[in-house]
Amino acid sequence: MLVPILFLGIEYNNKLAFSTGPEEVLYHSDKNTYSIQQIVHQEIFSEDKYAYILFLTEDKKPEDSIVLAEFKKTITGWELEGMVLNSLKGLQTVRDGKNRTLFGLAPSDVETVKLGERSAQLFSIGENKKKIWIIYKPSKKELDSLPTFYNKEGQKLS
Repeated sequence: MLVPILFLGIEYNNKLAFSTGPEEVLYHSDKNTYSIQQIVHQEIFSEDKYAYILFLTEDKKPEDSIVLAEFKKTITGWELEGMVLNSLKGLQTVRDGKNRTLFGLAPSDVETVKLGERSAQLFSIGENKKKIWIIYKPSKKELDSLPTFYNKEGQKLS
């Protein structure tokens, strides 16, 4: 009698994790081996059945690394598909393994990041106001481009 109840409890927890949104899956998935210090941004693209969460994780000190967690919507709910970890020290442009997402670190005085003509989403992180930029579904041209940074006056930064 105890074994079936234990099995139902485990099955309920698995179902709960996959039936809720990506954030709940991130917190409950055995695939996530990183501590979550701060969620920077999350977005769901319903038409593509895709979602991502950017979060800070602690390596040796707070705000040391950032993780891009990617999720896929299946018939059973959201599943953690993959994770890309990068150090915030010297972070350049990073792409996920399937070229769906580009992201990188921007100087604190940047107000706009562009790849070609397209503007990236920009998020401040941490107390020192570092910024992370991200572009979803970059074109081939954008994949081959370097980001251009602009200050609040619209002047290009070197």
